[in-house]
Amino acid sequence: MIILFFADIYGRPGRKALSLALPDLKAKYQPDFILGNVENLAGGRGVNKKTTVAFRGSRTWLVTFRPGRYRFVCDPHARRMRGSFRVT
Repeated sequence: MIILFFADIYGRPGRKALSLALPDLKAKYQPDFILGNVENLAGGRGVNKKTTVAFRGSRTWLVTFRPGRYRFVCDPHARRMRGSFRVT
């Protein structure tokens, strides 16, 4: 299995670099999956409609949590973007 992973796509320069590089990377590596950390697409301000990266294909997101308490934190915004939730 081949996975292309982009650790941080930051702002307009990151979106442009990815859009330019991705076709060649896909041709060269023929990945099964392409993943990216997109929390900074809007220049450190999350993701919004203006930061959309072109997409073709189908999307499926399946997340399964076991019962328990989960904590989350956004590394760059740890003071205000954190919390927890419980799965029963």
